[in-house]
Amino acid sequence: MLSVAQLDERIEKCLAILADNPHSQVFAALADAHRKRGEFGRAFAICKSGLKRHPNYAPAHIVMAKLYLHQGMYEDAMQSLKHAESEDGVTRASEQLEAEVLIGMREFARARAIIDRLRLTDRGNPVIKELAAQLKTAQGSPIRTTPGVEQEPSKPGMTQDDVAGASILEETADWTSWAASLAACPHVIKVFAVALSDSGTTPFSVLAEDGQGIAGADAVSICSAMFASIDAECRAKGAGVVEELRVERSDGEMWCRRLDARVIGFAGQNGLSYGALRQKALDGAARVNNTDMVK
Repeated sequence: MLSVAQLDERIEKCLAILADNPHSQVFAALADAHRKRGEFGRAFAICKSGLKRHPNYAPAHIVMAKLYLHQGMYEDAMQSLKHAESEDGVTRASEQLEAEVLIGMREFARARAIIDRLRLTDRGNPVIKELAAQLKTAQGSPIRTTPGVEQEPSKPGMTQDDVAGASILEETADWTSWAASLAACPHVIKVFAVALSDSGTTPFSVLAEDGQGIAGADAVSICSAMFASIDAECRAKGAGVVEELRVERSDGEMWCRRLDARVIGFAGQNGLSYGALRQKALDGAARVNNTDMVK
């Protein structure tokens, strides 16, 4: 097992590679390093974002399977695992992971078959011994959805992937992972967080952004400038301060919300689950903003 110092070194190396080549597949190794550090929200956001560029990269699907397994989302974990195996084939490591997922699903007979098969050729493997012990413990335990964690109920309009992101998002610690997690949701084309300023030439500074934008346009500038302009007009005419703005377009919508000295927002296409994404954005941003403001 890698030490914290070794994981930090690996993260730094991965970040350096991504700085030179943002399209590098090293994102999977970066996400896995954060996962091993216990930074599950950041790992989820990085891996989900990377898979948008490399949807068939098997190692990334293995990382996602482990993250879903951690959340107790066994069906999603199995789906990610099978996607990885369809690309790179079945390996001993993938079979070990499958056995662990099956134990979580309480598919004990199938898990036992895999463990017994692995034992035939590698009886002394400590991982296999641990799986056998885990299976024995699970067979005598009551049914529970998530090991050691109460399952968070889903909100109307949220998919299973949204629930995973919402749960893991509770552990995110910065604006970058917040934006990446939201940008991975269906029909989202841009997510951003900016800090407002009093400068007329630079009314805001970007804290984080993720996504492709609106037909090549700078959605961050559009949304932020629109918010700042309408806010200034309302103040000048005594109509109060703008707290939230929602704009419907012919092919989607844009949303902005003031959060202390920040403005957060997203742009989406038609089909976007607006209410669910808005709530997810607010829940995550409130946690990140509170952390950011006390640094």
